[in-house]
Amino acid sequence: MDSLVASRRSVKAPADEDPLADALRLPAEKDTPEERTKRLKDEVHARERSVQIDLQLAEWGKVLERRKNGLRLLLLGQAESGKTTLLKNFQMHFAPSQFQKERMAWKYVIHLNIIRSVRTILSELAFERSQPSRPASPAYPTPPSSPFAVDSSDLRRIEFSLKPLAVIESKLHELLQPASRNDESDEEVAVRASDRWKRVLSRSRLSSPSATEGSRRSTDTGATLDGEDPWNKVNMSPDDSSRILEASKDDIISLWENETVQEVLRKHKIGLELRSGFFLDDLSRILTATYVPSDTDIVRARLRTLGCHERRYVLEVGPSAGQDMYIVDVGGSRTMRHRWQAFFDDCHAILFLAPLDYDQYLPSEPGYPKINKLEDSMDLWKTICQSPILANTILVLFFNKRDILQQRVASGAQVKDTVTSFGDRPNTVEEITNYFRERFKHYHKKLSPKRRSFMFYESSAIDIKATGVLLLATHEAILRYNLERSDII
Repeated sequence: MDSLVASRRSVKAPADEDPLADALRLPAEKDTPEERTKRLKDEVHARERSVQIDLQLAEWGKVLERRKNGLRLLLLGQAESGKTTLLKNFQMHFAPSQFQKERMAWKYVIHLNIIRSVRTILSELAFERSQPSRPASPAYPTPPSSPFAVDSSDLRRIEFSLKPLAVIESKLHELLQPASRNDESDEEVAVRASDRWKRVLSRSRLSSPSATEGSRRSTDTGATLDGEDPWNKVNMSPDDSSRILEASKDDIISLWENETVQEVLRKHKIGLELRSGFFLDDLSRILTATYVPSDTDIVRARLRTLGCHERRYVLEVGPSAGQDMYIVDVGGSRTMRHRWQAFFDDCHAILFLAPLDYDQYLPSEPGYPKINKLEDSMDLWKTICQSPILANTILVLFFNKRDILQQRVASGAQVKDTVTSFGDRPNTVEEITNYFRERFKHYHKKLSPKRRSFMFYESSAIDIKATGVLLLATHEAILRYNLERSDII
């Protein structure tokens, strides 16, 4: 035992090599000159980083406080129900200066809408030509299957002259959704539900002498985004689409006004005029070098959005000027709806858009059955009404696209053919609206966990003036409801 202790004492480290003593020494006492220089630089960097973190935390605190005091709205509805159009109306009426800064970005969206309409026409002509001929016989004396002059030299010439439009469309698609565009696909262009695409397209220089100062400021904010000009990435000038479309204007007008084209579209039941993003009747005004989109043009423009995105607006008009408004725009496709619930517990009101598309069906999606649009809207409304998370949330129902409903009724489409419970009621806009309003109201009253007011509006989102009045009334009603719930009034 004594020998073991002696052995341990014999290997004891000297005092100047004691690890504890070494750790307690000041850095200056043990650093080499190079280590001291590096240590001082690291300390400066750490202090700067600490200050940055403190400033960022303070800024986040301000953002959270603003959000706490702001008005938070959630836009819900199926795909193509008009959520983005209503959002544009909100911005136009409550944050006009921000709306103005984004004006020129919509010019390229309108160009895409025009090109897509042209592609639809050309696709229908190609389909008509592809139909097999039927030989004449005593039973079928008429020879070819298509009685239309779809192979006329005039149509062939127009189609050939419009080929450059496909190049412009492909490049604009690439700007909006980089590395995700298939040139062989006929799918509609879609963007993430954020404002990045507006910043990309707003980088173009205005050539219009009539452009407003607000638009000029927005387009001259710099030539690059993320360090590189996005137009250079696609080897395209901002003026290319305007120049090529203007050069093609007469041929596009001739194509649209061609009687054979109109007969083919009627035969295939393609109602381009009823679709959002239809501008073929305005080509003489739009396809010019000095064109600046009007408010109505922007509201009518069609751009499909994907995902969920929250937008913050500082209200510039009305009794709540200066207040922050947060509007969440979520994707309406059936594959996106599982994400809605994440936004339910943080909103003051839900604006639910339900177009009365009683004779239309949702686009097919993998794994989902074919369903009538109106039936789908009603199923969504039931789910939202009965959600316990939304028990204290205002639900505002918009029967959107009243103008489309009027056109469908005028065309003779009968509600009872798809909604048998409608019975023999008069097939008028007023009767149809009243019937479905009562059905939605019934589910609102029956399924809501708590009693709440039924707020309902009819709207045509492209009617800017009327929609502005509705939005102002909606905003005031939501504010009043929240004040009453807080016992302030």
